[in-house]
Amino acid sequence: MTHRPLTIWDVVRITGGRLVRAARSIDGAIGRAVIDSREVEAGDLFVAIAGERTDGHRFVGDALARGAALAIITRRSLVSPGLPKDDPGGVLEVDDARAALARLASRFRDRIGGGVIAVTGSCGKTTTVRMLEAALSPFGRGTASRKSFNNDLGVPITLLGARTDDAFVVCEVGTNERGEIEALAKIVRPDVAVFTMVGRAHLGGFSSQEELQREKGDLAAHVRAGGLVVVNEDAPPLLAPTAPGVRTVSFGRMRGRDFRAEEIRHEGGSVGCVIRGHEYRVPMPGEHNAVNAAGVVAVARSLGLSRERIAEALAGTAPPPMRMQVQSLGGVRVINDAYNANPESMAAAIDTLAALADGARVAVLGDMRELGREGPAAHDEIVCRAGRLGARLIVVVGPEMGAAAARAGVACEAFDAIDDERARAIAARFEAGDTVLLKGSRAMGLERVGEAWAELVSASAVGRSK
Repeated sequence: MTHRPLTIWDVVRITGGRLVRAARSIDGAIGRAVIDSREVEAGDLFVAIAGERTDGHRFVGDALARGAALAIITRRSLVSPGLPKDDPGGVLEVDDARAALARLASRFRDRIGGGVIAVTGSCGKTTTVRMLEAALSPFGRGTASRKSFNNDLGVPITLLGARTDDAFVVCEVGTNERGEIEALAKIVRPDVAVFTMVGRAHLGGFSSQEELQREKGDLAAHVRAGGLVVVNEDAPPLLAPTAPGVRTVSFGRMRGRDFRAEEIRHEGGSVGCVIRGHEYRVPMPGEHNAVNAAGVVAVARSLGLSRERIAEALAGTAPPPMRMQVQSLGGVRVINDAYNANPESMAAAIDTLAALADGARVAVLGDMRELGREGPAAHDEIVCRAGRLGARLIVVVGPEMGAAAARAGVACEAFDAIDDERARAIAARFEAGDTVLLKGSRAMGLERVGEAWAELVSASAVGRSK
């Protein structure tokens, strides 16, 4: 079967929009969907989204000047004057740009020839997407979510960024409140659903942990008939009923899992393990990454790849930035896991620090956001865990971490927030032989401490060379 890309006419028809500026060719194929005008390439579809910080309508002219074939807008009154006149792209007015983007992605999904895989969970989604992208590469060219593109904008952008002849497409699917997984799953309609561990993330949007487990489990209801569900049974969701013929495969660390990560060991900045009697390695530390690798192996083996090809491909995984990213600089090993945090991922990061350190341990820990009423107890739990590290230095950043450290009586240095001066002050405490963990929710900006350390090392090297 030939799978045809979307044309401008398809976009008009599917969205029910009104062309308020003629397109170059109504039958011309469009490229990716883009919401950042700075990323537009020739032939792309630019969707103007009104966000909290800025409004994409202000940048329609920029997008067209960069070669967008079509721009979708909600209200033409918001579009800045001065649109380019030479060889312009078209402008399509719709009632709701977000809804239009979702409709386009849903219709385009059926034109994708390869298998579509959806990944959800509380921890490890983005890393698992990167592992799947690597492990499935022997099948041929594929598309996978960029960064953490897992919401009502990111998921459609991922699907619309795929090519119709891709061997596979991997989508990350996230949630902050009840009903989001259901809405996104109706768009993705995956052939395979992967559930990483379901822990205590974004609890502020849910009444209970059970409600979060049900929310995650809603993805299973939309796996296509005859498809596959791959579940971390060590910390599972509450799976919704599946379509006829959908198989379920389990993974994890515990006995009885179909794909169990065993004999886990760290090798520098990598973690190795044995899964069903075969050796695998991924270039990221952490037992949790070995467990997620077991889920990836479950998918790849179920799709027919040999163990040898999977192992070779997994070893070439490109780790996502600020997720268990290890760098040795100036005699200090820094584990940058500062992209996000919840109690389970924080505990896993602290355990990884304990496993990797062959010298002194330093933990720089920031607040975990969106935990609702569970927040104080969760911060107490993590601070106490850090207190058992035997660390040379513990630094806590944020009011919740600071309050937890005071309640627990854990010896530490506390900061309400991080700025450049405080980042430099923390980095100045590092010593040769230290292994340093940077871990906190994204808003805490703990990566600035690693950047400050790199600057100190660079300045020191310059000083010695003079």
